[in-house]
Amino acid sequence: MLATDTYAGGAHVSNAEVLQRSGLSTIGDILRRRCLSLRGHVARLDPEVPARDGTLRLTVYTKAES
Repeated sequence: MLATDTYAGGAHVSNAEVLQRSGLSTIGDILRRRCLSLRGHVARLDPEVPARDGTLRLTVYTKAES
């Protein structure tokens, strides 16, 4: 156990340690996967669907601004 501090009678465990112990993905990784999944669905829509054009344009602008 990597206790670095004592806090309120228990051992302090860092967020990094909790993440490593739990084996879960970070919130950033989860959001990235979900956004890519949504973009894939939108990209496969018929070109006539208004949501396809607007969503893909938003993706390009967002990526370029980052």
